[in-house]
Amino acid sequence: EKAMACFEKALKINPTYTESALNLSIVYNELGRYDDAYKIFTTAVKTVYKARLIKDPYIEGKLANEHAHLGGQYYDLGRLKEAIAEYKKALKLRPRFADIMTQLGIAYRESGDLEAAIKTFTKAQSINSRYLPALLHLGIIYYMRGFVDMAIREWNKALVIDPGNRDARIYLSFVSNARP
Repeated sequence: EKAMACFEKALKINPTYTESALNLSIVYNELGRYDDAYKIFTTAVKTVYKARLIKDPYIEGKLANEHAHLGGQYYDLGRLKEAIAEYKKALKLRPRFADIMTQLGIAYRESGDLEAAIKTFTKAQSINSRYLPALLHLGIIYYMRGFVDMAIREWNKALVIDPGNRDARIYLSFVSNARP
């Protein structure tokens, strides 16, 4: 009886306290209150199921950033496949994070998959057309592929957004000094 009273009180305070609900259903069952036990048990199961379906954007964003952080650590160790996998996990949670998309593009580039890198940087640009790292890295890929005019276009876009951007200016000076 005391246990039943404690579990009932706990559920009044927090109706989603699954542990208390399950224990209360056991107590009801032991007391022969089968209908009450069944009712509490099914309510607890439904509560757990609903809780699993609810997505918290803040928590998902934090989790996405943790995957990106782990991806960065794998990248720093030269473990590019693992880095790419972690960035993809992050983007599955938050597909519109241009910074993580750009990190994925860099990992693709470093792994030699230049086509995937181009697609990824382009997607990052479509998410945020003013995100400078995506523009700069897309320019680098174009330059690596021999598409110098396309590279210049990306770096000039970066300068329109940030006229003092040091990296864009350096890349453009390399190209102008290399041309006859």
